[in-house]
Amino acid sequence: MKKEHISDALNMLNDDIIEETNKVRANAKPTRKWVKWGAVAACLCLLVATIPIFLNKPETPKTGVLYCWSHAKIQSDSGKTAAEGTYRIQITSRPQIINRRKYPRMDISNTCTITVKNSGETFKGQLDNISANGFALLVKDPFFASAKGRDISIAIDNFALTAHSVLEGRIIRSSENEGTYIVGCQMPEDNYYIMEYVESALRENKKHV
Repeated sequence: MKKEHISDALNMLNDDIIEETNKVRANAKPTRKWVKWGAVAACLCLLVATIPIFLNKPETPKTGVLYCWSHAKIQSDSGKTAAEGTYRIQITSRPQIINRRKYPRMDISNTCTITVKNSGETFKGQLDNISANGFALLVKDPFFASAKGRDISIAIDNFALTAHSVLEGRIIRSSENEGTYIVGCQMPEDNYYIMEYVESALRENKKHV
């Protein structure tokens, strides 16, 4: 989880909750490690217990995204450079993405061919996720480092909805991670067939969790 996502979630905690947590910290004795564990657990419980409240209100984090992990462990940080009383959170699963977007999005890894409008250039890529009004791509070509604002179309290989396997979009963001560009695109209009497909797939996934 990126630090800005954690910050957004913490900023939405009720003032009373923060005040009570500060009281716990103020009364804790630094020489008793079980108190530190208790304070950490209390803070996490407060945050986790408050998240469902966020989801029932219009005020979601400013980034619009909340990441929820079903498998996470808190461990004492025993590294040589670790300060006393510090801990690590070990995550062993991919997060469930909860956001305030108009439509839910789904992870997908189909390969695709990307065509840049106007120039006609083509590139090979891989889908990362898709929703009824947008999609994200993974590509290697440095062309996408400065492609924000460009109009593209993609032809998705082996897509379940064959009649909707060619989609258009405008690149609204592009970020690089170890040589791979993560390219987010917004479609010119909503696609309700994809919306139904994504919602159905997400429901099936929940049945098997």
